[in-house]
Amino acid sequence: MDINRYRYIAVLARTKSFTRASEELHISQPALTKAIRKTEEEVGVPLFDRHASPLQLTFAGELFLNEAIKILNIQDTLEKEMTRIASGGKGRVVMGVPAESAARWLPKVLPDFVAQHPGTEIAIVEGSSDTFEKGLLEGAIDLCIYNLPVYSKELEYEVLEERPIFLVSSDRHPFAAGVHLASNGPCTPFFLEPRRLEGERFLTLTPDKGMYRVVTQILERHGVKVNIVLQLTNNYTISRLAAAGFGLCFTTYSAGERLKMSNDLSPVFYTIDDPVFIRKTIIAYRTGDCLSPAARAMLDLARIKIAGAPKPKLSISYG
Repeated sequence: MDINRYRYIAVLARTKSFTRASEELHISQPALTKAIRKTEEEVGVPLFDRHASPLQLTFAGELFLNEAIKILNIQDTLEKEMTRIASGGKGRVVMGVPAESAARWLPKVLPDFVAQHPGTEIAIVEGSSDTFEKGLLEGAIDLCIYNLPVYSKELEYEVLEERPIFLVSSDRHPFAAGVHLASNGPCTPFFLEPRRLEGERFLTLTPDKGMYRVVTQILERHGVKVNIVLQLTNNYTISRLAAAGFGLCFTTYSAGERLKMSNDLSPVFYTIDDPVFIRKTIIAYRTGDCLSPAARAMLDLARIKIAGAPKPKLSISYG
């Protein structure tokens, strides 16, 4: 089967329109229709339900698309590897990492990788979860280290580490009353009834950030609506603002550790979940065995260096 037809089906499934798909693929609509019909005749079953509006895949079409994506990804990787060999290169890995977390994750992986694979070019892309998923799907990024959730079914991932998420306030906030501040910290948060958050002033990251997704998930699960007064792109900044008394925010374990060590603030840490809500750090890549040897080596090293890190021991305190 002509591999171009796999691409035609993938684009048609995404756009749900012969007109939009033909425009994106730069072929005529009759040619696209003919190619889809020929593929359906060869496999013996309809791949698209043409009576649905918009156009939908059939069950057989979904199965076909899943395998077609793997084939397309493998072809893309093969072409890149052949280009690399032809140009005399030793390999290249493009990895996405959130800017705020790069300082914690990259030193665990890059020095050893460079020592083991001298000459391999490394490119780091900093951005948001949306940026990473788009880059992975387009083949512009090989691997991404970020956090769940992942929204695309065309991506696979492995969990590298699990870290707790906390609520932060200043020691002047009414919630701090009754908290034993001397023993309070990221590993010993105070349990707070979720209903007490209703209507509270909140700081969050912008909606394109993974942490915003996590916060939304936590609040929706508890049925709590808060008053979001500020949204920024840096988690540590909103954490410091919360610790200074500007509102409340959810923060990560690493940001909490930095807050606790600061001399100019007195943060108080809470959890509205028992056990404490855990955020999972993942390494994601496109579906199918389409990683280059260099990217596969980076993945293996990340498993060892990040997944093998010690986990914090948590103890919830109660009033």
